[in-house]
Amino acid sequence: MGDVPVVDRLQVSVFLEIEGAAHYLPAYAGNLDIMTSAALRVAERIALGTSTLVESQS
Repeated sequence: MGDVPVVDRLQVSVFLEIEGAAHYLPAYAGNLDIMTSAALRVAERIALGTSTLVESQS
């Protein structure tokens, strides 16, 4: 952390209870629903960037 003394550093912990939208998984599987949605979004962004990259190299 650079020049910040150890005594001045803060650690923050956040604990959440999440209920998902129940689109693909049950509502009680909220964390999994959110992680699945996030993974899908990242994959879509990667695919979009990859197709753009491939087209620009042609």
